[in-house]
Amino acid sequence: MKPTLRLAQGRLIRGKIVGIVGVLGLFGIPSLVPIIHATFLPMHILVTGSSGTIGTRLCETLLGAGHNVSGIDWLPCKWQKTVDDLTTKFDLRDDAATAAYQPKNTPDAIVHLAANARVYELVEEPIRARDNFVTLFNALELARRLGIKKFVFASSREGYG
Repeated sequence: MKPTLRLAQGRLIRGKIVGIVGVLGLFGIPSLVPIIHATFLPMHILVTGSSGTIGTRLCETLLGAGHNVSGIDWLPCKWQKTVDDLTTKFDLRDDAATAAYQPKNTPDAIVHLAANARVYELVEEPIRARDNFVTLFNALELARRLGIKKFVFASSREGYG
């Protein structure tokens, strides 16, 4: 079953992220992802966690709207070959690798979705929740270093541990 999208809130602002879409996932758990209006000039958007359930769907949606999308994830995409082809295997938990990371083309925006999944495992092993904070910090640091002013942090329950 593919996630279904429904508009939760939003407004049209030229060249900006226009709202938040609620994603009703496989287990009926609502999540939030940003949407970018299709009439905007195409943007280059870097999606962290592009191989995950929400990341894959977001990449497909952005590509369908005419945007240039690249992704980083430490796992290959198991749902969509198109998304797997645009995803670079990269671990945002690695501080040194993140400091050295240089994309081929600097993105206009970063959408940060990367997180350890399975909250019940994070409860049993709380140190793994630290990874979610490290990936957020490293994604923000990447945006700062590359001069990217548009940054969206969206998450399902996993991002909050």
